[in-house]
Order: sequence, then C-alpha cells, then structure tokens
Amino acid sequence: MKGYVLEEKGPSSPEERKQLRIPAGHYKLVWHYNGKFGHKVPKLYNHQVSPNRLILIHPGNTAEHTEGCLLAGQTRSPNRVDGSKLKFGELMAVLDKADISKCTLVIEEDFQ
Repeated sequence: MKGYVLEEKGPSSPEERKQLRIPAGHYKLVWHYNGKFGHKVPKLYNHQVSPNRLILIHPGNTAEHTEGCLLAGQTRSPNRVDGSKLKFGELMAVLDKADISKCTLVIEEDFQ
C-alpha cells in the first residue's frame, strides 16, 4: 500500500512532548485505543521514537489536524493531504487483516 502522510512543519525530533515531525525511518505499529477518535488507531514507534510519544495515524487534511500525529492521504498538495478518510479506511482494512505487530511503516522525507 502506498500513500502520503502529512506531519507538522519544521524540524524532526525523536523527543517526547514535542509537536514536531518524527525522523525518517522504519516504525513498528501497535493498536492504540483513544476516546477522542472512538475507535482504535495505529500508533508507531521505533528505537528513536518512544511509544509514549503517542504518534498516531488518523484522518485529517492540514497541519492544524495533526497535533504531532500523521495524517493519511490519497493525494497531496502543498501543506495538505486529501482523500484522508478513504486512505485511512484502506490502511485500517489492511492492518485489521494483518498481524499489526509484524507490520512496518517506512517514513521517507520527500518534501514538496
């Protein structure tokens, strides 16, 4: 599956309690249950970024929707992603069928 994500603007950082982009790399996934969304969402972490940082993947279109999380999108344009609810649904369908603990998310920096 391929798509786009939108994160906060600015530098990347692995530090907790920061609303900054996460560093490029390979991330493990686990389910996170959050009352704000009313359902489970994927949470990612790796050797640099602690699970306690709560980097979640959820729908949204602009940086104002991120709060440090990743917004899934089908298409991109400057400072936004679109088709977010559809891409998030596609991602959830894939992760629901798979063993999420065996999934890896690869983040590449390709700013445009």
